[in-house]
Amino acid sequence: MGALKVWDGSAWQTATGQGTNGTNGQGVPVGGTIGQVLTKKSVTDFDTQWASPSGEIVYTQITAPVQILNSAASSSHQVVPPTAIAYDGTPIMIEFYSPSVLTPNITGGHIMFNVFDGVTDLGYLGDILCTQPVVQAAVSLRRRFVPTAGVHSYQITAWTPTPVANGGYVYAGTGGVALWPPAFMRITRA
Repeated sequence: MGALKVWDGSAWQTATGQGTNGTNGQGVPVGGTIGQVLTKKSVTDFDTQWASPSGEIVYTQITAPVQILNSAASSSHQVVPPTAIAYDGTPIMIEFYSPSVLTPNITGGHIMFNVFDGVTDLGYLGDILCTQPVVQAAVSLRRRFVPTAGVHSYQITAWTPTPVANGGYVYAGTGGVALWPPAFMRITRA
């Protein structure tokens, strides 16, 4: 291995030994929890704190279709399964996307989407309503929540207030070139 060379402004010099040590910084504040990052609190040097990172918290996708037959939110079909995650009580955004939702084969066919935390229905996320029998369209829904601090298991469910024999479908692809993208639920900090 060759020697380390340093440009001194007029010629290359061979680096020797070690440079002088710099002054010690203020260090990292004690505390913090798993998943937190060190951030600046102000413009003042060394004024730092532990904080929860911004951005994506959960991304869950499905790649198989889900048939929607049930006629009540309380017995709705799970579209995106839950993932148990600890939240710190700051606002979040829950988003759902499907490349294709097929409504029931009836005028006024309707598919409703709800958000559940475990078995607790947190309410309406959005819907698709058709003015003619069988409408197929992409769906993109989102809603802001402020969870209590602690572990939550959010999931997306679907149901139809206009049930018919074949119901409706939430479709999802496997992704990739020339394929439908996967359906997904994404949770981010709001």
